[in-house]
Amino acid sequence: MQGKIRHENNTSMYVQYSPN
Repeated sequence: MQGKIRHENNTSMYVQYSPN
């Protein structure tokens, strides 16, 4: 399970998890 943290200018930073 890998989690990627991406932060947008307008959108608050959200965590995206890749499907297994």
